[in-house]
Amino acid sequence: MRFFSRHASPVCRPRFFILFALIALLPSGASAWISKTAPPLPPPTGPVISVSTVAELESAVANLVSGTTIMVEPGTYKLTRVLVFDAVDSVAIRGATGNRADVVLAGRGMSDLSGKDTVPILIAVWNVTDMLIADMTLTGAWYHNVHMAGSAGPLRARMYNVHSLDCGEQHLKVNPGSNPTAFPDSGLVEYCRFEFSDRAKHWYTNGVDVLDGAGWIIRDCEFVRIRGPVGVLAGSAVLFWHNSMGTIVERSLFYECDFGVTFGLNSGVGASKRDPDSQWDHRGGIIRNNVIYRALTSGDVGISVNTAKDSAIYHNTVILNRTFGWTIEYRWDNSNGVIAYNLTDGAIMRRNDASAELTGNITVAEKSWFAGADSVDFHLLPDSPPVDVAGALEWVTVDFDGQARPGGAAPDVGADEWYAPFERGDINKDATINIFDLLELLGAISTGSDDTWLDLNGSGSVNIFDLLELLKLLRA
Repeated sequence: MRFFSRHASPVCRPRFFILFALIALLPSGASAWISKTAPPLPPPTGPVISVSTVAELESAVANLVSGTTIMVEPGTYKLTRVLVFDAVDSVAIRGATGNRADVVLAGRGMSDLSGKDTVPILIAVWNVTDMLIADMTLTGAWYHNVHMAGSAGPLRARMYNVHSLDCGEQHLKVNPGSNPTAFPDSGLVEYCRFEFSDRAKHWYTNGVDVLDGAGWIIRDCEFVRIRGPVGVLAGSAVLFWHNSMGTIVERSLFYECDFGVTFGLNSGVGASKRDPDSQWDHRGGIIRNNVIYRALTSGDVGISVNTAKDSAIYHNTVILNRTFGWTIEYRWDNSNGVIAYNLTDGAIMRRNDASAELTGNITVAEKSWFAGADSVDFHLLPDSPPVDVAGALEWVTVDFDGQARPGGAAPDVGADEWYAPFERGDINKDATINIFDLLELLGAISTGSDDTWLDLNGSGSVNIFDLLELLKLLRA
């Protein structure tokens, strides 16, 4: 499976959207997919503790003080207990190389009963402000690979470039503690992959499950086979409920999941700790520029909003290949919102007297409209019906790949924005090679740009020799 640019040279895109890494082979003969690569994080500030053994890692966490980064050297660390971060601020645990495959934190396995009492959770984040988990693989917890909770947070927790694989329940579980004085707000999950190698061990699982959280962002992530045992539906790949609010889920890929994105779960809020009297299970929030695909297994709806106030579902591509009766739903009589410019291969369903403003959605998508639907490449072909027919939306200025909207006369329906190919040497991309391209290249050389689009002679760097190459093109 792949989801990458088909718009001529990939260097038309920002650097961090065109650097891809091959990370998985899909079943049933599908091609390999290629993922977004996370830009490297800046070096840590403050004290750094470098660890290279399980004992050193567990000791560093147990004795951690605020402001400290634990840098984990390459290796597989078979944990003997939960790594608990509690009552500290501005702390981080990071893989030392930036390659998440180099550092593996492992439990006993999601089905190994011995792990229930030894390593039920890999990383626990209690009452922490500004926690970073980055550049590593987490696998094999009996319950959750990461659990965040507490009566005072966590606040501003961040997961970056993490591969979460094969856990017993939720990959990332977030909820408030008893009698909270603060809620688990303003979380950020970027460039992460949440995955089951095949299936979960039972129905009670999600990729990301957040209760009572406000201001969370999930972006540029992958959710792979978040599904229950054969014949049993798992929970949503992304679920925000119990009066969560202001959630953004964007530019993410959902592959063979039982459900995609869900805002609000119940017909009534019930046990919300943030606002027990609220009539909503989710408030505000945007679901935009995501690709949701399922063809190999059965499942349920791609996007669902339930007891949700002011939801915005914009520019998603939802292709379920008739594995369910509809693709997007809005449900319960106090739900409302906007559903605009989504591209699907099935109906958008109103349920239980919900209300929504539906604008410009296309629900009859055909394989022939895409670059490679069978290989999960849902970039649009230039003359397909979704191109240049959407209206401009204030809250949607880029597409799945981070390209600006519109790329043509008007925005395109769905997650992808089609761009005409640019000619080699058209540095400023105005469809003409002239003196202005020369000036643009001179400026790039002076600032030390390493954009491969400017490397006209293929030397691996941008320098005066590329300028000479452009002069040849100007003379041609």
